[in-house]
Amino acid sequence: MFVPRGPRRVTAAALRHYKSPSTRRAQLTAVALGVAGWLGAGGLVPTRLHVRRPEHGLPARLSTAAGRPLHVGLTLGPPRANRKPVLHLLDGRGVTQGYAKVAVNDLTSRRLVREEEALRSLEGRDLGSLRHPKVVQAGDWHEHRYLLIEPVPTWSPRGVDPGVRDAALRRLVGGFEQSEDVLASVPWWRALRARLGELGPTPLSDRLAALSEAAEDTWGSSSLRLGAAHGDWTPWNLATRGDTTYAWDWERFSTGVPVGLDALHYSFQSGVRLDGLTPQGSMSRLQHLATDLGEANGAHPTSGRMLVALYAIDLAERFVRHQQEKAGAKKGPIEDWLLPALEQVVQGDRGR
Repeated sequence: MFVPRGPRRVTAAALRHYKSPSTRRAQLTAVALGVAGWLGAGGLVPTRLHVRRPEHGLPARLSTAAGRPLHVGLTLGPPRANRKPVLHLLDGRGVTQGYAKVAVNDLTSRRLVREEEALRSLEGRDLGSLRHPKVVQAGDWHEHRYLLIEPVPTWSPRGVDPGVRDAALRRLVGGFEQSEDVLASVPWWRALRARLGELGPTPLSDRLAALSEAAEDTWGSSSLRLGAAHGDWTPWNLATRGDTTYAWDWERFSTGVPVGLDALHYSFQSGVRLDGLTPQGSMSRLQHLATDLGEANGAHPTSGRMLVALYAIDLAERFVRHQQEKAGAKKGPIEDWLLPALEQVVQGDRGR
């Protein structure tokens, strides 16, 4: 994390909002950091980086887009294949004017292009109480793709409200075309299996391909409800205020996705990051919650265990394709936690 040294109100605001606090403890930490910045404690930090702002640098371009001079803070998320710097843009009063994501490689460039496309596709849609950032500017700076978006509230004063959150997810699904089809005919599934075939012959990819084949043998003729999906529906990408849900990080948004995967992703990630479960424990919990989670968010009432299998296969394909373990992802080798859970679900249903 890098924050401006001054003015104090800018430093305080950058510290207070350096990440989206998804727990009460994280919120209190953010408040304490903000107070420390306001009191001038930032000047006591032993490590300082003096950066000259070139006249035609990216901050200058973003200031022009915002129509006012801006101060810049910078944050990096946890190690992962798609990690990218996010610039926090504040005016002289310490008021957030926007966020700019900056790509660092081909993968993150593609993600930013997808997010821009997703956010523009959401504009003009009737999404009820679901709100999303608007695109201010997108372009390239020294061969680095960037995306500047308007700010949205990132705090949930009483934590993310489950009822408000689930209503927003249902509204997202309802805001786009919906359909129903059997698994073997779903384009999303056929594309996922094609990507699995492109991973190359390794023991891990062969094992995953075999599990996807077993999943189709088991559920190929089962019906799936399809609709829009955020793609990274997690507590740290959401905030609820009253009856409104604010969601950001739309780079995985897609349509024609099995309804219910967003809810499973939320539950799995919450289990690992907030509830203190191991990845194995969180996957195990999904198997017990699958039917209820799916029905609560509009999935086909009989598709619970199938949805868990599809979620696990999709997650595994991304881990392998983007080499998440090598990039520093903390969950560890998927052979230890994800594939055993997937095998248990698939083999359990095949034996019925």
